[in-house]
Amino acid sequence: MGLFKRKQAPVKPDEAAAASARIVVYGTGCKKCKALLANAQAATAKTPDRVVYVTDPAAIAAAGIMRTPAMTIDGVVVAAGQVISPEAIAEKL
Repeated sequence: MGLFKRKQAPVKPDEAAAASARIVVYGTGCKKCKALLANAQAATAKTPDRVVYVTDPAAIAAAGIMRTPAMTIDGVVVAAGQVISPEAIAEKL
């Protein structure tokens, strides 16, 4: 009987993509946020599917981001409140 087994919470598609992605860009959709996203995609031109763009304010707050645009690489915040160049992003990879 499966009455007493723990139920697993369903994983949302955005959370699954962010968990498997190496680079996550957090932003509200402003000009600087989109510029950071473009720079991240340019830095990973060979594999652009590694970049995930999160615009949900609750998800941004849950990640501990206080200033946007922000970017994490493998869960470590590498930029917050600034747009960094594709060359700087490539160095951090």
